[in-house]
Amino acid sequence: MKKESLLLIGAILIIGFRGLAQIEPMTMEQYTLAVEAAINDLDTDTYVKLNNEFVLDRYQMKPAYFIAGAEGTKNRVDLYSFIQRQDMEMLGLLMIYTNKTSGKESRLCLPLAAEKEVWAKYYDELKYGSQDDPAFGFAIGSVVSRELSNLLKSGGESEDYSVESSDYDICFPGDTPILMADESSKPIATVEAGDWVASVKNGRLVSSKVESVESHFGRYQFVNITVQPDDQLYASGSKMLNLISLT
Repeated sequence: MKKESLLLIGAILIIGFRGLAQIEPMTMEQYTLAVEAAINDLDTDTYVKLNNEFVLDRYQMKPAYFIAGAEGTKNRVDLYSFIQRQDMEMLGLLMIYTNKTSGKESRLCLPLAAEKEVWAKYYDELKYGSQDDPAFGFAIGSVVSRELSNLLKSGGESEDYSVESSDYDICFPGDTPILMADESSKPIATVEAGDWVASVKNGRLVSSKVESVESHFGRYQFVNITVQPDDQLYASGSKMLNLISLT
């Protein structure tokens, strides 16, 4: 696929995500933060906090794409939404390409809006990545084309990111009871870094140490109810909440 064709597809895909006028341009610092993020396991790390300001979230919780490569291999492409945590604004789409023959990983982040130097960086990585590995351009072009096709089939609409869609960054009222490792319980607002709480791993109840506590104080308008399967944990709520969460 020619570079110009792939860039055109990318530009159309961006427009499908959201109206560009509402999006803050991505800076070079943000672009670098996204492409250099430490992701230990692409199969299990679906939500990665980069710092207090940004996260990577598995795009629509989709599994990795596998695109035919040389010698019968299927090269891998993983997609992550690059999100600003404060207002849960999606800034771009991180694409992680893995050549299954060499094991080499290449990354680029498709901005929804960006400063001129960021676009230049993105274009260069598309151009030189394809020169170094011809399968790279084909794999990225295939994935972007499929996502564009999905947008066109849905009328060019894409669901906005919302806190309810994430299982990993949910806040609870301060009086929500937390089960501790010793089987006692106490309000989440009183849990401190270093405490041991009960958690679930591979379907089993285990003890986990709280590494840090993150609090969000304010008055929040109750706007909707999200229904969860009855085998999942619940938290109480009220119309106006003082929120606190663990990380």
